[in-house]
Amino acid sequence: MPGLLRRCGELGAPSLVHVISESTLKAPSRLERLLTTCPETTVIALDAFSGSDQPGAFLEIAERHENLYCDLGAMISVTGWIIQRFLDTVGSSRLIFGTDLYVVSCTWYAPAPLFEVLHLDLEPSWKVQILSGNAHRLFQPGTSARRPRS
Repeated sequence: MPGLLRRCGELGAPSLVHVISESTLKAPSRLERLLTTCPETTVIALDAFSGSDQPGAFLEIAERHENLYCDLGAMISVTGWIIQRFLDTVGSSRLIFGTDLYVVSCTWYAPAPLFEVLHLDLEPSWKVQILSGNAHRLFQPGTSARRPRS
């Protein structure tokens, strides 16, 4: 994995790493080792806010590693205001809307993270960043995955 992440960093491409909870192979601590080893690579933690303990761990990791973005896919309701806590601590530039609606068979018709972001008392520009802007910036062809400060 470090070699793959380093190559993504060289190319200016973000690396997507699946970190669904309940998997020791995909544990937050393992991803943190990669973030430390490859600080030049932007990493998007897919399903970072799944499970009841994992969201808090990723919030702490995001505080320590500016190259970490967190995706909202598979976010569950017991995470306890995790989006607001992430925004208060890390800012809006490293949070990415995700739904997991590509999964067959789908477990919901409307993603809860969407409603959470829409109903938070945020500046409209932050909502745009989370719901589309950050992903557009990271995946725009011909640009590198640079991390702005929020």
